[in-house]
Amino acid sequence: MRTLKSILLAGAMLLAIPAFFSSCQEDAPQIDYTMSVTVVNDFSKVVDAINNGTLKNEQAIAQLTAAIDKMNADQQTKLQAIKDVLNSVNATIDTKLVAIEAAMKAQTLSLEGKLALIEDAMKVQTLTLEKKCDAIVAAIKALPDYTAKLEAIEKAINALPDYTSKLEAIEKALTSQTLELKDKLAAIEGVMKNQSIMLNDRLVALEKAINALPDYTSKLEAIEKAISALPDYTSKLAAIEKALTSQTLALAEKLAFIQGALEDQTIAMKEKMDILKGVIDDQTKAFDLRLGALETAMKNQTLELKDKLSLLNSTLANQTLTLANKLEAISSAVEAMPDYTSKLAAIEAAIKALPNYEAQLKALNNLILDQNSKLDDQIAALEGIKNAIPDYSNKLDAIENAIKAMPDYNAAINGIKDEIANLVKEVKDGNKSEADALAEIAKKLEELKATGGSKPKPIPKNCVDLGLPSGLLWAKSNMGTTEPTELGDYYAWGETSTKNVYKNKTYKLYKTDKNGGIKEILKYSEKDWKTVLEREDDAANANLGVGYRIPTQEDWQELLDNCKWEAVTVTLPIELDPSQTKSIARWIVTGPNGKYIILPATGGFKCSGIHDTTDKDTYYTTANLYLYPDGLSDKNSYKRAVALKWPIFAEETSSGSIKKPWLGTIRRTYGVVVRPVFDRYSNK
Repeated sequence: MRTLKSILLAGAMLLAIPAFFSSCQEDAPQIDYTMSVTVVNDFSKVVDAINNGTLKNEQAIAQLTAAIDKMNADQQTKLQAIKDVLNSVNATIDTKLVAIEAAMKAQTLSLEGKLALIEDAMKVQTLTLEKKCDAIVAAIKALPDYTAKLEAIEKAINALPDYTSKLEAIEKALTSQTLELKDKLAAIEGVMKNQSIMLNDRLVALEKAINALPDYTSKLEAIEKAISALPDYTSKLAAIEKALTSQTLALAEKLAFIQGALEDQTIAMKEKMDILKGVIDDQTKAFDLRLGALETAMKNQTLELKDKLSLLNSTLANQTLTLANKLEAISSAVEAMPDYTSKLAAIEAAIKALPNYEAQLKALNNLILDQNSKLDDQIAALEGIKNAIPDYSNKLDAIENAIKAMPDYNAAINGIKDEIANLVKEVKDGNKSEADALAEIAKKLEELKATGGSKPKPIPKNCVDLGLPSGLLWAKSNMGTTEPTELGDYYAWGETSTKNVYKNKTYKLYKTDKNGGIKEILKYSEKDWKTVLEREDDAANANLGVGYRIPTQEDWQELLDNCKWEAVTVTLPIELDPSQTKSIARWIVTGPNGKYIILPATGGFKCSGIHDTTDKDTYYTTANLYLYPDGLSDKNSYKRAVALKWPIFAEETSSGSIKKPWLGTIRRTYGVVVRPVFDRYSNK
């Protein structure tokens, strides 16, 4: 039998989007709600009803909270009544936990009184440590604001009788499935600030918390909060070092620790550089981590260009890295640099730092042939040759090789490439001096930038410029429709066409047995270690053409960080939903320049050929696979993709606003809608 939530959800989707029902679910446990409500205002009667099992769960908490607030008594009397329940041998464990949560929610009790109750609960002999931990979680969840939650955590942990119980309580709070991110952030901050707990144990607790958090964004927030909350520089360094040597944290999470350190305002720039150089120069650390640290630094807005170039030079000077490693580092650094000028500076610095002409040529060739490089990057490589290689003949040879290595573009660009090649030939034939040829080549490079490099393509009619720092354009509608509020087509991750059935057997990148079990993942697996869609598997690029692609998780994060998000909600008829819970029909996303896009609710995803609406969330795909905490060693790590998601039913934050979407996960075989982006500088 369908639950009331499923009925409400169906009603919401009828109002918000076209949808049908199926049996598929994506992390969507059903919750039963009762419609019967008995109003009891007398405190003792409510307590008796909870003890007898007449009132349960949220109904019990709500009625006991009301009873506390309506008691005709002073503060002290109310507190004593709750303490009597906590200490009563006749009260059930559930009653005591309800009493704690109800007290936290009561409007007539002061914060001081609530904190005293938490302390009393921790000292109650009839509660086991597990139940005391449950009481801490319930209290944190029920308190109204961040400061109160933080004080409650500190009070509860300090009130526990011994060190072991403190650690267990911390772990319970940090890994709780019922606490929201803001509550867990308060718990993390409270733990990091608590001087009665040894630093190493705080760091162990932090690591467990990071592993338990659902997505990269929340992990990053938690890490930044934790680093900032640590009392001194030594402890901050210890936290970062422990994270970087951890066997349980994935690469992305380790890099988040580095980013957290870079964003921390209490760490001086010199110390930040020491952290980065320490990672990059440490030959005991995996190359992926060292390369990731360099790339993180290149992207960071708080580091100056000179500091970034210093890190790049340090990488290239490192004797433990092979030439192939250094070439990869150069490509990653250039690609991560935010603008043309910084890319050019990085290329010039890299060329000068490499030991010989042969290595320089390999680096340039690597930049030109790199599949991720844009025309602007290639032009910067050509300018880098002109500026950084001292010998005329070597410059011309390098330019000639680079021009030959550049792919075909449009006729105008190809024409300029031919003219540069002819200038080199004239020098070799003795018809032009090297100095004159280089002067003309410099003019041709400016022409090349104006024709197709730095000069962006016009904005397509189906896209809008939101004024984002990256300059990326977002499509006005989902793929498969031109209407901003319509859903459009659904695509499995890595597939470029729609289909009728979305499951393992029909997924092009799985080899399955007759029962649909996965025998082999053909691409984006532990065989190739690829985790980001290539162009050939990008539905937006395949169907819309050059410049279009599926957004990465970084693109979505930029949208979350730089835009104003406003939820458009609908409320179901009271007959369907007596609670009058708001359903999110769509989000209006307004960029820094005032222009906006609309993201309609999708009502779940497609699986087994049916549009699933039993899932509680809406989804938009990204180009990224989800990296599990155990890294990429397990083939199961390749089964889920990152997705932007939000709940169908509006969730309010402590400030009363509706919680924004976040980056979560979805099975890569499921059909999910695509909101394309357009890169005006891309020729792919």
